[in-house]
Amino acid sequence: MNSPISAQNANAAIKELNDVIYNYFCTTYGPVNSNNISSFVLKYRDMNAKELKRNLRILKQSGAGLEEITFVSRRLRQILKSGNNDDNRISSDIDHDSYIKDNFWGYVKRIVKSKANTLPSFTETECISYFKCTFSALSSNKIFKIPTWIPQFAPPQMPFNSDPPSYQQVSNVISKMKSSGSPCPLDQICILCFKRCPYLRSHPTEIIRAVWLSGEVPCHWKKACTILVHKAGASNDPANFRPITLESVPLKVFTSCLRILSTISLFRTFT
Repeated sequence: MNSPISAQNANAAIKELNDVIYNYFCTTYGPVNSNNISSFVLKYRDMNAKELKRNLRILKQSGAGLEEITFVSRRLRQILKSGNNDDNRISSDIDHDSYIKDNFWGYVKRIVKSKANTLPSFTETECISYFKCTFSALSSNKIFKIPTWIPQFAPPQMPFNSDPPSYQQVSNVISKMKSSGSPCPLDQICILCFKRCPYLRSHPTEIIRAVWLSGEVPCHWKKACTILVHKAGASNDPANFRPITLESVPLKVFTSCLRILSTISLFRTFT
């Protein structure tokens, strides 16, 4: 990780960063047994908070495995935090679009996690066809036309600053990112790794600077995972689902730096 990173080996540097984080947690805390996690999900899926508390007490008294105790504890905290108990019924007259717009994660915790029929029942081909047509369609209402009464900007007084972000600027972006953000399933790298370990920030900083100077996005950053959040209606209609795309954490840091520095440079250029 001490060798300079160039645009040609950016993909290798991204993989190396992922391997360093994976190996640290694997050697320090051990791997996760996905088979046990799947069995725990089926076992405790339909239990409410009261039942989970009783089972958690029994598990601790009987000296059960740490993985199961941790899973039940986490599941109990999620239910208590979101208020998804049997006594908390979901009204059918909720304005789902307004709810999602005002408080997306509140909607996910209250509505999505409390309903059993939220998984899509259509095929992948139907899903791709629907959203491909939806996103490629042009709407005249969404095309912004500059009104004539808005004055035009004067020519820039100074050149645009295209210098890549520094380590401090990348650190500021990481510090301001939400800790509760979901990691991308493609790499499973959480923002908490960079928040709790400042030493790791130097490597993504070098990658971002190399990508910035090259003007080309690495192949690893061109992939993302899109999940479908059920809004209302039948689960066999793709129109009843809202797509949410989860990007890699280093990519989100890069795009945040790009947005912030571009805004600052534009403001200084035209003022």
